[in-house]
Amino acid sequence: MANRLGVLWTLTYGEHQSTPGGGSPEPVDRDQVKRDVQRFFKLLRAEVGRLPYLWVIEWGSEGGRLHVHIALGRRVPHRVLWRLWGHGFVQFEQLGTKGSALRRAARYLAKYVTKVYESGDGQHGYEVAQGYQPKAVEVRGRTEADVMRTLVVSMAAGEPEHVWRSADAAEWRGPPCGWMGWADAGP
Repeated sequence: MANRLGVLWTLTYGEHQSTPGGGSPEPVDRDQVKRDVQRFFKLLRAEVGRLPYLWVIEWGSEGGRLHVHIALGRRVPHRVLWRLWGHGFVQFEQLGTKGSALRRAARYLAKYVTKVYESGDGQHGYEVAQGYQPKAVEVRGRTEADVMRTLVVSMAAGEPEHVWRSADAAEWRGPPCGWMGWADAGP
């Protein structure tokens, strides 16, 4: 929420089509997608300057096609992103840059980050613009329950609607971690 990433886009690969940016057929591996996205953001920075962003790779449910969800800190014209992406389709959703809209955007992207970790493939599935990484907040407690209570109080939003714990995921191989999500509350 700190970077106000409420402008969401989805970059999808076309099916072996010619695209305005000289795009290539749909890639079959994540490494190619990462290279394509890194090139896209390099071009975007050259076009509009520095801006906060976050991107997440996802395997689509329809036909298992790779695509990329991105969140930007401001609106960029669709035609610009389509031209810079050059591999197929660009879809847009403006959630907003205030309170509940930012929480919806954060929850939306967190869902895809969580899917990457739950897949157990060990792949790093997201990136944040350099210089815009969220600040770490250290919370200590004698037990996990103490830490969770402290976090719930600090959010001042009541009990979380969703809780995920790595200890509950049999396939989890990383360090212990968790995620909590709150329903929209207030502006």
